[in-house]
Amino acid sequence: MYDFIGDLHGSLDELLLLFHKLGYKERAGTFFHPKRKAFFLGDIIDRGEKIRETTNIVKKMTETSAALCIMGNHEFNALTFCTKDKKGNFLRPHSSENISKIRKTLDDYKYYPEEWAEVLSWIKTLPFFIEDKHFRAVHAAWNEASINFFKENYNGNLLSKQLLSDAVEENTEARKHMTILQKGFYIDLPKHLRKNLGTSRNNLRLKWWDKAKNKTYREVAIKALSEEFELKIPNREVKEIIGYNTDEPLVFFGHYRLKGNIMPQKNNVLCLDYGVSKYGKLVCYRWQGEKTLNMNNIVWVDKKRNS
Repeated sequence: MYDFIGDLHGSLDELLLLFHKLGYKERAGTFFHPKRKAFFLGDIIDRGEKIRETTNIVKKMTETSAALCIMGNHEFNALTFCTKDKKGNFLRPHSSENISKIRKTLDDYKYYPEEWAEVLSWIKTLPFFIEDKHFRAVHAAWNEASINFFKENYNGNLLSKQLLSDAVEENTEARKHMTILQKGFYIDLPKHLRKNLGTSRNNLRLKWWDKAKNKTYREVAIKALSEEFELKIPNREVKEIIGYNTDEPLVFFGHYRLKGNIMPQKNNVLCLDYGVSKYGKLVCYRWQGEKTLNMNNIVWVDKKRNS
């Protein structure tokens, strides 16, 4: 059985507290449970204060079969940031914005270049989704069309050199579908609504688990919005968001840095990212083989605050 764990982002202290709550034991620099496995939903790196130590634990756990881990968008970005194409250019441009997003991770590994090279090699082996008879796991959004695209055109749920290259090319199907799985669905806001959003974003993250046809921006947005967003979305802009049926297997994901009480999105859909790197919670779901979510199986620890 698996313990599904949300985005870590270098939050070592909270991970250790969670392991203690879950009954994991330390052995030879890694952790294990006698009857269960940890299942990390990606975004192990970036943002936090102890990225190297956190990543090394997760990596060792996967190498000793004590855990599974899928690739998050931050791992994908790190890989493309550090990989060159045939012309010698990095797949992810080294712009000031991109550098700032990965700076903490690179600083943590500054004096451990061989270790960082091993981490990059490990990232290449991580699946970007896992589909089991009883559950599914993806970093941001489960979309059947995207899953089938990779099954039919590439090596299923694993990266290849060709896919890595194709997935960063503008206007390719590979980039489109990788973005959906790792970052979810977005929609651009009309200009007159952007000023009311309260952030620098001009787009909304959407509830991919619900059908979006004939709904308003307020209804489909993951972020809670005011009445000003009670404006119908043109159906052509959300035609790919067909929802997730309640008779499908459980699906676990992270990515969205939710706030407030931990709640399922549906009786078979659960986000486990509650922003532990930003004074939120590190959340785990202890799956026992059930087909419907049981919220008694939720375990979490709060972000440790500096005194």
